[in-house]
This record gives sequence, C-alpha cells and structure tokens, in this order.
Amino acid sequence: RKLFATIGGFDSRKDGAQDYDLFLKASDHAGKIVHIPEILYHWRASSSSTSINHNEKSYADEAGKRALESLLIKRGIEGEVLFGDWKFFYRLKRKIVEQLLISVVLHSLPKGWNGKTLTALASLSSYPYVEFVVCDRFGQVPEGVGDLGSATEKFRLVDGASHASMASALNAAAEECRGQYVVFLHCDVDIRDHDWLEALLEHCQNEENFAAGGRITVAGDEDLSFTIPDLSNSSPHYYSSFLQNCSRHMNGLQCIQNVTALSLDMLMVRRSAFRDAQGFDASYKGELFADSDLCFRMIDQGASLVYTPFASGIKNRQGDAEDCFSDPLLEADSMEIFRERWKEKLLAGDPFYNPAILKEKNTLPGQFHKWYGG
Repeated sequence: RKLFATIGGFDSRKDGAQDYDLFLKASDHAGKIVHIPEILYHWRASSSSTSINHNEKSYADEAGKRALESLLIKRGIEGEVLFGDWKFFYRLKRKIVEQLLISVVLHSLPKGWNGKTLTALASLSSYPYVEFVVCDRFGQVPEGVGDLGSATEKFRLVDGASHASMASALNAAAEECRGQYVVFLHCDVDIRDHDWLEALLEHCQNEENFAAGGRITVAGDEDLSFTIPDLSNSSPHYYSSFLQNCSRHMNGLQCIQNVTALSLDMLMVRRSAFRDAQGFDASYKGELFADSDLCFRMIDQGASLVYTPFASGIKNRQGDAEDCFSDPLLEADSMEIFRERWKEKLLAGDPFYNPAILKEKNTLPGQFHKWYGG
C-alpha cells in the first residue's frame, strides 16, 4: 500500500495499459521484486479482450507505448520506443552514445574458405567503426585473401592453426583485436539486419551489461522449441542449446530480455570484461560450453547479459569433422566438465525460466533437475 501511494497509483492518462504503467513505476521504487512460480488466479477473456483480439482497443497499445516513454524520461535513458511486430509489445531502442571500434572475430571457417564471406559481411554492416579479424585454423590463406587484407585495415588474419581448442584459438584472436567491443561470429551465420552491430552495442554500452547476443535460427529448425526439454535426449548439442535458449523461448523470442547464457554463434562482449574474466576456458576442447561457461563467470562478477532479436541471422551449416573442433567425445567431456563446475547453479535453476510449466506439461520437476543439473 505504501509503494502504491508513493508512485501515485494508477494514471488515468495511461488507461488501457494502466497495469503495465503501474508495474513500470513500481519497479523504480521496489527494493526487490519476486516472482511466485505458481498459478494463483484465473481470468475470463471476452471477445473484446485485447489478449484475445489484438485489433481491439488500439488506444491501449498507444497507452503502453506512452508508459514506456515516460519511464525512459524518468530514468534518463536516451532512446526511443518503437511499436513491435505484435501489438502490446515494444522495442526500447537505446541511442548509441559513443561510436567506438568494434572487432568482429569470424570463426569456424571451413578449409578452402574465400574472401566472399568477408566482403558480404562487410557490405551488410552499416556500423562505420569496425574491423574484421579472421581466426584461420588451417594455416593456409586462400588465394586473393591476402590482397584483401592489405587493401584495407578492416580485414586481418590471425593464425589459429597452432591451438588445440576453439577456446584457446579465440582467446588468441581476441588478443589481436583493437576494438573496445569484440563480437564472436560463426562463419555460417547469414546476417539478416544491416544494423546488427548497433543492435548489440546499444545494450553492451550499458555498464551493467557485459555481453549481448542475437537471435540465430538454425536452418531446418525454425519450429524447434526449447520451452520443455526432451529428457531422453543426452546429446551435448541439445543440452547446450536448451541451456542457452530455454528462457527466451518461454519469455518471447521477439522480446529483448536478460538471459543466463549466450552463444558463440553471435556474441558481443565488452573487451575489458572479457579480459577480467580471463577469456574462454581452454578446458573445453570442442565447440560447446566455453561460451556458456564464460557467461556464468561474468554473471558471478555481477554482470547482466542481454538477448536481442534485432540482431538476427540464419545458421546454414553444421560443420564436419575435418573442418571444426567439434567431436562427439570432446563435447561429451566438455558437458561433464561444465555440469560438474556449475552444479550448484544448475540445480538452483535458470532464474528466467518458470518451472511451473514443467508440472503443467506433465514433466516431473525432479526428473528435470536431474537432467538439467547432470
């Protein structure tokens, strides 16, 4: 009651979105916010309800946008509120306060790769201050790529052939980066947004956010959902994907949100934070879990991690034994290392994943925690 009075209660100027406005205002004053993972109420939806018919009450959509705009002003956040693809969902687009150099580390290139990947990537990126660092793991620079590197300072090649793991190769590449922000990008990701770097940077420039990741769809898996896990699936690839995707699948792939883990497929990290965390752990010999391990360590340092759907891409190739560090035995070992190291955190559960859905979908919580925590 005291909090309600402090924030002035409901605002008639936000009719249609008065509850959303109330929650936004309350979040500025509440000492702590707790979610109770139980179904404590039901509500009746009529034909005129906005949650049933999004064409109803367009004024409510406008009111929600105004509520978020008011919050930006109150908190001194520079940016704008845009309508989302769905009604009653909005994008808070933060202003880029300082255009600093970004280093994009392109990794997992196959044997015989060529400069077309680089030129296509550069042409799709509208951000003016960017360099591309290619982590080549075969020690054979394809014909014509050397000329590309000498023609512009935007492209540089880094030798990754002498490293026994993806993690150590990427650490070496990061040491060669000159940017204040480093983006690790899988070579098989086709970028879909020309302003993908800006979409990541708008969150990483916020001091509390150490890293940001985009929305990567694997070709052929567009309909795959990680909300409820397949507990019979013991694949390290499946487990790693669930770890990184479960909460965003639950909370809306179209929504910017905090997460506990991000993928090396597209990962921007503040370079100083990457160094403070001592980079990727070379104990992970394959392509999996080094990214999630880094994210868990940064969270332990008090960081927040952000997922944004506005830096998107499609991953087309799964790689083969010759062209990548990925090996079934290595990945299984890495999964065991990860589960043992982070057992306590895993058993506590992802704070952004609502366990109530397990009971609703007839999955026993005990079985889930046994699988999730290893």
